[in-house]
Amino acid sequence: MSNKTKSTSPSSKKIDKENRLEAKTLLSTKAVLLSLLFSLIFASAGTYLFAKPLIDPVAYSLPEVPVFEGGLKRNEKLGKAEKLLLDQIYGPESLAIHPITGHLWAGLKTGLICEIAIGFDEKVEIKRAVSLTNFTDCDGSYSTQPRCGRPLGLRMTPKGELLVADAYLGLYIIDLDKEKVSKLFGSGSEVGNDLTRPTRYLNDLDVLPDGRIVVSESSHRFDDRDFILDLFEHRPNGRLLTFKPQIGEIRALKKDLYFPNGVQAIGDYVYYSEMGMARIQKINCKNLEVTTVVDGLPGYPDNIRLDPLGQLLVPIPTMRDNFDAWLAERPKLRGFLTKVLSPRMLTFIAVVDVLAVDVEAVDDEEAVDVDAVDAVLVVAVVDEQSEQLDGQ
Repeated sequence: MSNKTKSTSPSSKKIDKENRLEAKTLLSTKAVLLSLLFSLIFASAGTYLFAKPLIDPVAYSLPEVPVFEGGLKRNEKLGKAEKLLLDQIYGPESLAIHPITGHLWAGLKTGLICEIAIGFDEKVEIKRAVSLTNFTDCDGSYSTQPRCGRPLGLRMTPKGELLVADAYLGLYIIDLDKEKVSKLFGSGSEVGNDLTRPTRYLNDLDVLPDGRIVVSESSHRFDDRDFILDLFEHRPNGRLLTFKPQIGEIRALKKDLYFPNGVQAIGDYVYYSEMGMARIQKINCKNLEVTTVVDGLPGYPDNIRLDPLGQLLVPIPTMRDNFDAWLAERPKLRGFLTKVLSPRMLTFIAVVDVLAVDVEAVDDEEAVDVDAVDAVLVVAVVDEQSEQLDGQ
């Protein structure tokens, strides 16, 4: 049997050469990055040994990440959604709809709270912006956030006033007609039944039927710009608080939570996302009994909201994977990483992998289709007669 020579065209040779060059470039880039990382680690060894720890981490484990099939099948539907006000607003967080105008209100990373026209017969545009402070040099940077504020949770009152939970400044109410900003309580305020821990990092809020405002306090140790440190530490540094406007009283509704985030009041219950535990829980405001609604979510839940159909929507900005589980068992490594990398770099590493989740209804009692890239998960529906979520 004779050997045959395989002929190659000049164009294919050129393509092969380009592919080899591209592969060589990628390998060189990875080698440089690895070299820089190891150099950073060795250079920081002395710092790690002698510097005061930033966190006091513990080992932990979460339920296994669910298999992404069936109702959790990956998709990119939200990735194909229309993008509004692209590059015009910075870091919108939470949305509130005005009961009369139908306009959206969103808190930005610059500290502004913007009104956005979004009706079918309106041009989508920013109508106006309200600030909680008088500072003008607010660009959303790491250094300006503490003084400029970071409005996170927003809720509209039936009167059309806007309640705002700011991560640095406290709890506010805004008369939108008069553009009058009033502080209900500030950061560092005393909590009546937990005097050792004044308020710090507020996140989301809702209003209970009796008029009290329930607020999630994600951490008493770290600020919003350093939130990744709280997640890396994984200690129960968070609380649910209630505020009674009539007498100005703040009380702890639930202590020792792992980064509580979104809250949703339904009847006598408060549903809340516990980001550090990848779960949704609810607390009965009368007897303080806590029940797990959904455990072992595919990612870390953020704000939660009840939609008009009675479904609890759960945005998931960051998905879980096997690396998360591996890192959870190594508190010393997490402590080391907080010494050699800034919180901003740790945050970038934590959110770089975002997947899609599509949750479809299994039957009439369960979730319906809500899609995701920056996932949105439907975990339960409301029983219209009892007005309580039935999703356990």
